[in-house]
Amino acid sequence: MTEPTINLIPLKDDFYQFQADVLPEEQIIAKIMREHNWGYARGVPFEHISLEENQKIDRYELIQFFKAYKTPIIHILLRDDAVVRAGGPAIGEVLAEKTPTYDVHFQKVGQAQLWYSNTTKQCILWECLFHSVDPEADLTHTLKIWRWVLAYIKQLGMEQIYTHDFDPAYPTDYPRFLKTLGFKYTGKARIMMIDTKETDYDLP
Repeated sequence: MTEPTINLIPLKDDFYQFQADVLPEEQIIAKIMREHNWGYARGVPFEHISLEENQKIDRYELIQFFKAYKTPIIHILLRDDAVVRAGGPAIGEVLAEKTPTYDVHFQKVGQAQLWYSNTTKQCILWECLFHSVDPEADLTHTLKIWRWVLAYIKQLGMEQIYTHDFDPAYPTDYPRFLKTLGFKYTGKARIMMIDTKETDYDLP
């Protein structure tokens, strides 16, 4: 089975290097900042893997999710004496338009952080959040964001994805939520893992 490909669009930006569609029908995109030779957790080894494996981590990525909103552009007459003398709209009046125009604004709705090694093919998924008043009540969006991130990590070539079994943003039964995505306990306390070779992810 050939899995769908996440298309990364290069950006000319001082912070983000790539952009990708996440939930096109809801106008949610991802912007990705990728750092090379970052080192493990800024000097603190991850407990998910061995110290030797920690030393081979060579990438860090911050993925931030944004939802696009269209905002109507309103044109207001500031000063045009000829228009006013001709009985047109007064200064400060909103000008009527035959075809409305819009601007697009992006609101941040979530983020994920990951460290990984192109040598060992191991990834530490530190967090994956969809900003909501109640992530559990909005489980549909949360699951879609997680599945997109897991598919993206697999596309990076990673074979093992590790994460903790607790997160303050998911206060109730977080391990059960992770198990629905395919995570299993590794034998280390509070550490769960997915083998991407055994798991397929349908993109939203």
